[in-house]
Amino acid sequence: MTDISATSEKPELLLRYSHHVIEHLGLKLYQNHPTNVVAELVSNAWDAGAETVQIAVATEMARGSERYLAVADSGGGMTLQDLAESYLVIGKPKSRSASGFDRKRYAMGRKGIGKLAPFGIARQVQVLTASRVDEEVRFNWLRIELGRILELGSNAGPNTLASYPPEPILTEASLSDVSAQPDPTGEVAKFLSMIGAGTGTLVLMTDLSLLRPMNVDHLRTAMGRRFTVTLSRQDFAVNVNGSRVTEADALPEFEHRIPHEGLLEEKVGDRTVKYWVGFVKTASWPADESGVGVYAHGKIAQDRPFTFGVRGKEIFTRYMYAVVEADFIDELEEDVISTDRRSIDWEHPQAAALYDWGARKVRLWIEEYRAARRKFEAEAVGKHIGVGEAPQNPL
Repeated sequence: MTDISATSEKPELLLRYSHHVIEHLGLKLYQNHPTNVVAELVSNAWDAGAETVQIAVATEMARGSERYLAVADSGGGMTLQDLAESYLVIGKPKSRSASGFDRKRYAMGRKGIGKLAPFGIARQVQVLTASRVDEEVRFNWLRIELGRILELGSNAGPNTLASYPPEPILTEASLSDVSAQPDPTGEVAKFLSMIGAGTGTLVLMTDLSLLRPMNVDHLRTAMGRRFTVTLSRQDFAVNVNGSRVTEADALPEFEHRIPHEGLLEEKVGDRTVKYWVGFVKTASWPADESGVGVYAHGKIAQDRPFTFGVRGKEIFTRYMYAVVEADFIDELEEDVISTDRRSIDWEHPQAAALYDWGARKVRLWIEEYRAARRKFEAEAVGKHIGVGEAPQNPL
């Protein structure tokens, strides 16, 4: 992080933007998609080297102004200089090398627009961040109003960038300064307790524009499935309303798994791909939660439902949950992952090679599953002989 103590003047905090950028990349891309918003903030926490992420949801029982969503992390935080030169610059790409903060992590963020995600569900966003400057932890606290951003943007000329100065609640402040501020949600106190004498960032979203209350159980499941790969690490814990998200929140009980545990590794050209696939006995989940998820550096890149284009096998893929880890997809010079990380541009030559590999694998997985089901049914028939009618095998 940048040491601002050597500068004679504080950097000006100014958000410069085109009205249409905020509208299309903030409002429309994430509008009424709170799980996508939270996923972006969790990714930012990962990139900041956080080991703990606390997600607080107060939307189910709360009403009106009492509804809020908060995401706090124990990452490296941001100095005033970082806020001015990075956070408030829309579209500034992140480094694609391993994250700083002494963590062996490859950054999940790439496009520099995830910071707009909260405005898809909230009209007011507060950012409280603690960073270490000259061995001392200092706090910066901003309040950003969406209505004012849109107003200034619409008043700007067609070829002019609008400028919006966020409200600085505190800059380069001490812990006691932060503690003395009003804390109506209680999330600031929780954040300070979480980081202790360390660093981190709290994003507090209020005046929510969500049409429906946010379901906590659904959020836990969604986070588990979006970060299935990352959750297995010991140095990254995601919590929702005080309860840690585990693989059990994301994964059902499988009747058949390939391999039985762990994962397999193969080469697609000169690139390494890891994978595993499970089949459930009863497909009680929604259809859009089955199929294959392709992950790059721990984050979903191609969301379900997806089957690498395999058709006519829906009766089987409905029971399938597969995880493919293809980190190289996020390392290509050309960005092939969509902004909302729901799909990959499979026309890219290296992506196309993975697509062809995946289609072959899906067919092989289904055949192995069918063989396993026939074995299960044969065993069940043996147990039912003389007892009653044997179960029917639809496969």
